[in-house]
Amino acid sequence: MILSILGSKITSIAISNFNERITVKSIFLKISILFYLISPGPCMAEEDFSKELIKANPLSSNLFMLEGAGGNIIALLGQEGTLLVDDDFAQMANKLNAQLVELGGASPRFIINSHFHYDHTGGNEVFGKSATIISALAVRDRLQQEQLLWKELHPPVPAQALPLITFEQSIVLHLNKEEIRAVHYPHGHTDGDTVVYFQHAKVVSMGDLYFAGMYPIFHPEHGGSLDGYVKNIGEVLKATTVDTKFVPGHGPLRTNVI
Repeated sequence: MILSILGSKITSIAISNFNERITVKSIFLKISILFYLISPGPCMAEEDFSKELIKANPLSSNLFMLEGAGGNIIALLGQEGTLLVDDDFAQMANKLNAQLVELGGASPRFIINSHFHYDHTGGNEVFGKSATIISALAVRDRLQQEQLLWKELHPPVPAQALPLITFEQSIVLHLNKEEIRAVHYPHGHTDGDTVVYFQHAKVVSMGDLYFAGMYPIFHPEHGGSLDGYVKNIGEVLKATTVDTKFVPGHGPLRTNVI
């Protein structure tokens, strides 16, 4: 199951019958809160990024999962331009751009933000000078305001780091012979979570609605909730098939998870 991160059959019950299993939800809640309290969170601006690398994992002939210092990235390459889902920390932008060029692509033309957390949107500040950034409206709203994340206070981002195109429910892009459908699933990990479906490649970018091999986290202070998290996972599973590849927000690529 996609939520096998809990390491037991509890996950399958939570997905198939989450409205009726209050006990299961309570266990999920306690585990998530415990992990939230003990986790140091992602590395922030003062960390040393000099030894961090961008690793590419091919998903198709022109679609790649990229692993860097922050959240996982998806890169779609082609003559019509490069599209990214998320863009790591700002300090990783040069390395990310170099990896795109090495793979035969170019600096991003479009960037879809899966949510506002800065290990997924830090590169906006660099790439936003030339790329068009797309997100759920809630992401833009969060980035425009001071936010507290992992006990660190973050100021509003610069203007070029803000999404230029926003949506409430979904948006579809047609690029490089791929249909890219971005769907807003609110109140799960945060209030701005977007899952991105690459329809032809049968690849789904989950953002932080999925931590592969790790405990799930939802942020009530950012509009996240347990009910929404479980509900949204269920909706994603309904929209995918057994041969779908799932790219988590953190952790390795997963297949055959249904």
